[in-house]
Amino acid sequence: MSNLKVVPFPGADVRDVAAQLRALADAVEKGEMGDAHNIAWVMDCGDSRLEFGMMGQSESFGANFVLLLNMALHRFMADLTSR
Repeated sequence: MSNLKVVPFPGADVRDVAAQLRALADAVEKGEMGDAHNIAWVMDCGDSRLEFGMMGQSESFGANFVLLLNMALHRFMADLTSR
């Protein structure tokens, strides 16, 4: 079992993407996210436009991007089915 989890950030409106990203950055800087080696992201930009990417220390961004998103999907689905 992995350490993946959905993390809410109190104090910021969940509909305010920029505020949520700032809260995430603050949590990373405070060490609240462990060592935070990599982050994969997907953004719905409206009008059927998706942007996605990865940041971090990976030597193989493409492979790790796919791995992280698949791990997150499997964990998310397992959490949904366990309820």
